[in-house]
Amino acid sequence: GADATKSSSSSSSSSPTPVLKYTPMIRNTVSAFTSQFYYLDVTGVSVAGRRLGIPESAWAIDPDTGDGGTVIDSGTTVTALVEEAYSVFVEAFRAEMDPGLPLAADRGVNGARVCYEVASTAPSVPNVTFHLRGRVDLELRVDHLFRIVSLSRGYRHYCLAFGNAGKLRDGAKNFIGNIQQQDFLVHYDLAASRIG
Repeated sequence: GADATKSSSSSSSSSPTPVLKYTPMIRNTVSAFTSQFYYLDVTGVSVAGRRLGIPESAWAIDPDTGDGGTVIDSGTTVTALVEEAYSVFVEAFRAEMDPGLPLAADRGVNGARVCYEVASTAPSVPNVTFHLRGRVDLELRVDHLFRIVSLSRGYRHYCLAFGNAGKLRDGAKNFIGNIQQQDFLVHYDLAASRIG
């Protein structure tokens, strides 16, 4: 395909070429299994403009086992964070949500999820940003953060589209899923080992 970083000099009738920001693609060559994934270097997460105190180890790849790290995967639906990142993220997110919005009973699949019972449209949410190496920020909106998982008694249950992947010591890794990638143009530049 065309190089997405080239500037557009075409007529006004065509779409402008998107300007992409690139972050390095990290390769995990510990095993054939880990080598098949595309990893990002997450440097932090912010909720409501505040950088969270997630330890750097929550994002690191173990050089001996290949465990850990953060995979960007269009075949994974819901983003999964290792326990060491998930617990900090969920606590900060819940603290910034409207305290009058009732928490619903778990409506999650494959583990508990934080869900809210909402009578009307999607709830207003705090800004959530994933920071990637190269000063690339993945800014998430409400439709990147929630899924409607059920309707009952006239209420919608909006559940956080993030799951707990487990503890690092148990071999867990982070996955950025396709809900968080929707409406973004993602460019896998294998030749230059970078993701736009």
